Amino acid sequence: MSDQEDRNIVIFVFLFAFFYLNYLRIKIDIKNDWENMRCNPMSLWTSSFFKDSKTANADFTKCVDTMSASAITAGLQSAYDKQTEAITNIANQETVLRTHIDGINEKINGQRGLISQYQINETKIDDIKDKQTTYGTINTLLTTKDETENNLYNFTTNVKNIFDNIKNYLSDKYQLS
Repeated sequence: MSDQEDRNIVIFVFLFAFFYLNYLRIKIDIKNDWENMRCNPMSLWTSSFFKDSKTANADFTKCVDTMSASAITAGLQSAYDKQTEAITNIANQETVLRTHIDGINEKINGQRGLISQYQINETKIDDIKDKQTTYGTINTLLTTKDETENNLYNFTTNVKNIFDNIKNYLSDKYQLS
């Protein structure tokens, strides 16, 4: 044999050994880190070449289950966050209403008819609060929205009537125009 043939054989053997050892290294890396690489689309596809169909199908099923659980968890977390925000807003509105009621209570302290109207309104607010704590889902919060708006409208109308009564009472008593 000539030197050129010997050189070509050595280069061929070297390249074959290099690529074969590289292939073995990649295969070992995949096997050692399979838990982290399992759901990689390329790994799912190539695992069917190296593993039996049951194992490859089990890996695919596990990946789909993991991704589905992640998507569902994110959706539920979003719904929970919206529900928490809605409840917080309702609680803040209740605090504002309580502040207004306290102010009205100070102004109408001696008036029995006005106090009974106040108690009716306070009972309605307590009913709303009870429903707020009883119903914990977004759907029930949405269904009670119209009732809450009607109660708030009635409450503000009643408060206006109370102030009109106070105005009329003071006008009659002091003959104001």
